Amino acid sequence: MKPTLVAFDFETTGLSPMGSEIIEIGAVKFDTHGNVLGAFEQLIKPTGGIDPRAQAVNGISEAMVAQCPPLEEVLPQFMMFIGYDYETILIAHNAARFDIKFLAVACARCNVPFPNGRFVDSLELCAACMPKPHNLPSVCRRLGIDTGGSHRALADAKAVMRVTLRLASAYPDVWARLPLYYADDFGIDIISPPPEFEEWEDSCNSMQEVEFVYCGGSNPGEKRLVIPRSFFEYNDEEYMSGFCLKDKMFKTFKLDDIFSITLPESQFKGLMSQAVFEPAAATIRPPERDPGTQEAAATPEATWWEQVVAVFGLILIGAIVLVPVGVFLYFVDAVGFDGAMVVMIALGGLLLFLVMIYNVVNGFFDSIFGPLK
Repeated sequence: MKPTLVAFDFETTGLSPMGSEIIEIGAVKFDTHGNVLGAFEQLIKPTGGIDPRAQAVNGISEAMVAQCPPLEEVLPQFMMFIGYDYETILIAHNAARFDIKFLAVACARCNVPFPNGRFVDSLELCAACMPKPHNLPSVCRRLGIDTGGSHRALADAKAVMRVTLRLASAYPDVWARLPLYYADDFGIDIISPPPEFEEWEDSCNSMQEVEFVYCGGSNPGEKRLVIPRSFFEYNDEEYMSGFCLKDKMFKTFKLDDIFSITLPESQFKGLMSQAVFEPAAATIRPPERDPGTQEAAATPEATWWEQVVAVFGLILIGAIVLVPVGVFLYFVDAVGFDGAMVVMIALGGLLLFLVMIYNVVNGFFDSIFGPLK
């Protein structure tokens, strides 16, 4: 059975998975023939602001996400869209250095299981098939793939899908040798609550808040009232993620900076329930046949160089079929049958030489402009 593939992309408030947040998820599910099986798209309201530099890249403003659901609501729906099939292949551009790390941290913060599927980095696929640059817009331009001009999550996910289909079909050996990534490769581990949280754990109340003094963050030494959500380890540091009742948002706290933990009487269950469990309005689209995808899978979009090669190929085919017949008849009339045969053998050798030259030139242009398939 051939695997299902999911191309996905995140738009974020910055570049660090611990210091930044996901503000948009876009994904497209497809098969190896290029048939689109579904799509996922959702803007996300972050707990903090959006860096102007990030907004300049993706065009997502704080006003656009003000009424959107938080990540804690959207991420489980995204996981349902992906599924937990071990055979699923998840693909992102620069996945190993960016997208998988953001997904791993997001799953740990939200206490959501990490996908079981294998991850492939389409940037590594491009690096193995064509010369630099390998950023997604440049690759799409060279392959003649239309991205719509927007740097948004779903548009980029569709572009990753088309690039993957194009290059994997042109270079199947390269695709088969690409490294696979898993959750264990990125230093994210869900851990048990530390002994200081034993009383909270024994309460068996998921809405029970804890009060503690936090010596990190922007106001060190301040008391915090938090409903814990998850505990995880990242890059040899341990963290707790939870809903901060003071700021009314989810935050992540370094466990080494938490002191004087107590359990006050629970007063904020309603607030937490409203913040966490209201359903998100993610756009999950049913299966469709995407014209751009079908073209990429069955009849790839032609670049200007492909068009030149196609015209040259037609001319060459016509010459191979028609010219030898005319030339042979001419020389039969001029020098007789035996002489005509000698001339045709010589011309055949010349034609073979020209074909070899064509292959050399075609390979040269392929190294410059990328694959022609």
